[in-house]
This record gives sequence, C-alpha cells and structure tokens, in this order.
Amino acid sequence: MKIKLTNTTTIINLSHNLDTIKVREHFKQYLENISQMIKDEKLMDWELEIWCNYTKSDNIKVFKSTKPYIQDKRKEIFIHIPIPPKEVIEWGIEQSQFTTVVHPEGIEKYYTGVDVDFYESKSLLEHAVSCIEKGILFAFSDGITIAGTKVKIKNINSPT
Repeated sequence: MKIKLTNTTTIINLSHNLDTIKVREHFKQYLENISQMIKDEKLMDWELEIWCNYTKSDNIKVFKSTKPYIQDKRKEIFIHIPIPPKEVIEWGIEQSQFTTVVHPEGIEKYYTGVDVDFYESKSLLEHAVSCIEKGILFAFSDGITIAGTKVKIKNINSPT
C-alpha cells in the first residue's frame, strides 16, 4: 500500500508562515514505514491519501469515514490541523489570514476530535508536525477501514 500526505488550507497566505513542503518531506519516510507494516495482500495496490487541512480550530479533527474509490483503489482520510491566531500564541498567524468556513450541521458525527495544546510547540512548523503525527497515530490506532479491511496499527514509532 502506498501512503501519501497532501496539504490544503483555508488560511490565506499560510505559505508565508509555514513551509508545507518541508512538513510533507518530514513525513515521507514515516509513511513509507507505516505502509510496510500493512501486510494484507488485498490492499497492496491501494493508495491511502492523508489530506492535512490547516484551519482555524481548537482541536485536531480526524475524518476516517470517507468512502473509498474502489475502481481507483484509493482511500482518503482528512486531518484538520488547528492553527491558532497570534492573540493565542506568539507563533500563531494574523487574524486577517483566517477565512470563514461554514460547516454543515451535524458534521461532528463524522470526525473524532483529538486534543491539542498550542503551548507544547515552539513554532508553527513544530506544531503542524506534532498535530499531523497525533492525527496519523490516532487514525491507525483506532483503525482505518479500506475496502472492507480494517487496518489497525498500534505500535508506530514517532517520525521525530
């Protein structure tokens, strides 16, 4: 199984504050190691795409219940990475960079929130890496269903 990380954002000019290419590179080997832990033959030619969406939030949100693209042998999960404003922590971003995102009613039933402490990190880069790691660890320890097969991995080493 191939696993890749994709970045997206609802924050204006986030690239001025965060090198998302560096974040993606940080996880490249980590995700390859995880993919080698998945031994189910049925999933060997599948791709799992982890979409990391940087957004204004108070916690990490992990969406795993997405429908797979069976014909393409592809599954997507989404991890919303909370980015704080400067008023909360010095390495946060300007309030003017946040866009207004309207979520559908009842969206809470489609994700699991994972707690985050903005003060654990010394920079936005460190925070983003930490949140993505927490989201990935949660997703795999809780289990991700791909084409009817539940992929559950408990002992994943940290990429850092």
